[in-house]
Amino acid sequence: MPHTSGHRWLFISISLVWFSCSSASSYSSSERTGAFALHFASVCLVGYVLCFYTEVGTYRDLDLAIAILKNAALIVFPPLFLHFCLLYPVRQQLFERKRWRAALLYVPALLLLALESFIFLRSVLTPLVPQMRNVPNVSDVFVGLFYG
Repeated sequence: MPHTSGHRWLFISISLVWFSCSSASSYSSSERTGAFALHFASVCLVGYVLCFYTEVGTYRDLDLAIAILKNAALIVFPPLFLHFCLLYPVRQQLFERKRWRAALLYVPALLLLALESFIFLRSVLTPLVPQMRNVPNVSDVFVGLFYG
């Protein structure tokens, strides 16, 4: 399918947004070392993967890796961005005491990442773990419709 000029301008505008975010995150990482700069760079990187990585649909080899990475970015971006928005611009901690509770934002994402890994890597994990043969198979059509 040939690219129309509208698609080209969309790609160029998204590329410019990514370049500006990448430049800002690189500058802030070089000027400030710490959790805040790393958090901003992480948001920029996950946003880039989310916008630019696209799987073809064969779900084999490199295409499977791209699909897993894009879906992992889709799962991780909401809690990462929420955590980022709660911290900036004041640069305060979410909790004064027991700061480990901020990690609870990421628990649902970790559970979804485990489910995603099971769905995408079932054919790889089955020879390694023989008990997985008893688990019902998720069809390729389901995976394609759910993640496509």
